[in-house]
Formats: sequence, C-alpha cells, structure tokens
Amino acid sequence: MKNRKRGTIFLLSLSLSISALLLLIILITDRYDEIWFAVIPFSLFPICMLINVLQEIFAEKKADRKATEKASISQSAVRQLLLENYEENIFSEINTTTMADNLKSICRKKYATKWLIMSLLPLLFLPLAIFGFRIEKSILSVIILVFLIISAFCCMAMSIYNFSGLNINVFIKKAGENLNMIERSYMGGKIVQTKAQTFNIGIDYCVYTDLFDIDFFKNSDVTEAVLTESRTKKYDRFGFYAGEKNEMYVSISIKGNKSTFKIQGSQLQLEYICDELLRCGIKINKKYIKEK
Repeated sequence: MKNRKRGTIFLLSLSLSISALLLLIILITDRYDEIWFAVIPFSLFPICMLINVLQEIFAEKKADRKATEKASISQSAVRQLLLENYEENIFSEINTTTMADNLKSICRKKYATKWLIMSLLPLLFLPLAIFGFRIEKSILSVIILVFLIISAFCCMAMSIYNFSGLNINVFIKKAGENLNMIERSYMGGKIVQTKAQTFNIGIDYCVYTDLFDIDFFKNSDVTEAVLTESRTKKYDRFGFYAGEKNEMYVSISIKGNKSTFKIQGSQLQLEYICDELLRCGIKINKKYIKEK
C-alpha cells in the first residue's frame, strides 16, 4: 500500500478546520444544544480512511483470486480452447479482390464513423458557447468558441480523410516497391479487428491500421514481440487509492524503428494474434507487470 501520510494530514487538517469553524459559529450564536454538529466532520475522518483502506484490500484480494484461478488452468487447456474456437468470431473475412479496397472498407466503416461522431460532439456544445459569447465577450468565451470550432473541423477532416481513401494513397506511397509483396501477403493473411486497431497477419508482412495511420512491417524485421498483462494501481495526488487499471496488449518491436506497434484487445484476440505470429516464425515472450 502506498504511503498515505500526505493525504492523511490533509484530510485530518480539513476535518479539524471544518469542526473548529462550526464550533466557533455555535459559540458565537449561543446554540450550545447544537454543539454535536461540530463533531460530525471530525468523526468522518476515520470512516473515510477506513473505507479507502478496505477498498484497496478487497481489490487486492479480488485480483489475487483471479490470478490464482488463471494459474490453475493448464496451458494445454488454453491451447485446446484456442483450437476449438479457431477462426470463430475472431478473424474477419477479406471479401474484396484487392488490399486497397479492403482497407478502404475497414476505414470507412470503423474509423471514418468514429471521427464523424467525434466531430459532432464539439458541435453539440457550440450553441452554448455562442450563447456565452453573446452574453459576455470575454477572452475565455472566445477561446472556448474557437477551440470547439477547430476541434469539430479537425475531426471532420479526419473523417473525410478516412472515408475518401486518401490515407490508402499515403500507405501505397509508403509501401513503394514492396507494394505487390505486401498485397500478396495481405490477401493471404488473417485480419483481427479489436476495438481500436485492425491487424492483418500475413506470411511475409503485417499491416496495422488505427484511427490515425496505416502502417506495415516485414515479419523478418521483428526483433521482439511481447504479450503483456499489466495491473496498475491508481492513487490520487494525496496518496489515496483511486482504483486500478488492467491492460493486456501485444507490443511488437521492429529493427531500425524506435517506435513499437501496440495492439490492445481481449485475451482471446491477443492469444490468436500471438498464435498466428508464431506460425510466421516470430517468437512471443509473455510478461506480467504488477505496479503498486
């Protein structure tokens, strides 16, 4: 458990200050029969501390129980589950004759729609910003108005960029002379669609697509592929427990490339990705990170 000294001092000081203020008001107004009101803020201090500590303890026990249950399942049972459900509701079919058409279809359905929705969100608040600007023409109201307009414009531009296929043209130029080999690998590969990314695993190349970009890498250039499961506790600025964040992802490092490809998804999706990468001759390392 994290040191809560700073938070404890802050909470204790706050409760004492409120109690002292209430006590002073009661004494000044001669309401001695209501003096018990002054005790309430101070009495809430140990209750709040106890709730926060118990919350963290129960979360820790729940996580340990899940880890024990997961460890009790043998690796052969996991592999059997993969074989039984292989390709079922995991891999997307390629229904087009070319890679460009398939990528365009994915970008239009998945990413252009998301960008369009994101462009509508600032527009919902735009009438309120205009109303506020008319009432008081301050610098803050101008900044808010300009920010909403620019945000809506940028998201709309990205939606058009994905819908029109301009991002496909950029990808094709990036592929250059390797385009034919990438397409051959892509059309013979398998596609996994997670919430945020689309990942095609081919024999020679992998193609990665997300909200912002389409990229590729050669399987022989992979230096490391790691399936990571992480559990990170979150604390506020005063050291009090504020929940935890659980992540599972595959990170792929490429030779000569400082950045890594990070694919997030469900456990089954990531297991399938690792399974397919193994078939392509890429070694997978597994890592569990527990940060306190």
